[in-house]
Amino acid sequence: RNGRATLAARSDSSTSPLLHAVDLLRRNAASGKSKAAFGLVLSPSAQFNGFMSDTVISSPTPSSSRPAVRQARAWGATSATSPVASMSIERREPLADDVVIDILYCGVCHSDLHQVRNEWQNSIYPIVPGHEIVGRVTKVGPDVTKFREGDLAAVGCMVDSCQHCAPCKAGLEQYCEKGNIQTYNVPDPILGGPTFGGYSESITVKESFTLKVPESLDPAATAPLLCAGITTYS
Repeated sequence: RNGRATLAARSDSSTSPLLHAVDLLRRNAASGKSKAAFGLVLSPSAQFNGFMSDTVISSPTPSSSRPAVRQARAWGATSATSPVASMSIERREPLADDVVIDILYCGVCHSDLHQVRNEWQNSIYPIVPGHEIVGRVTKVGPDVTKFREGDLAAVGCMVDSCQHCAPCKAGLEQYCEKGNIQTYNVPDPILGGPTFGGYSESITVKESFTLKVPESLDPAATAPLLCAGITTYS
């Protein structure tokens, strides 16, 4: 309805809701419909019930130089030709300025399909897509002032930058001179390995890259605003 669909969890583990999303995106593109007007919203909190992880992804960063981590369930791919499947990834426990979010919904962007299949020739595997994230705050670091447990929060396509260069100081982190840190598919400067996106049950993000969502908004309808809604706004 209105160009969006919300994916419901299936009771069996033989079919991934994400695969349905990818199939719908492919059929939509083939039919000539506008990609910008077509979005899907994935609900990991429902999807993961009853699913067990088959793949465990660990960070290569030495344990002595990185923060404590926890395991989180996710959906991702290990190569450009492998199916999207359940896996276990590492999320860091909150640092002083971090916000931990239990993901309620994540929009499915067509760029996620490009990245999973390496159609832009820049994918890092394993890859967990998703940059239209809405969820509930479950934990905050001691220096966080704008969020508390229970708040509705959102994360878009960036999760960090150097915060010191001229563009960053001007609020233009997307032009960070050292390169901004994307929500997924770039080297993770804290844990090592690639950053992992919103097709997962939780995420840890710096407060400065976390957005507060009014309780009056529908979280499922809010998720696509983190990408397509902003991209097409004028």
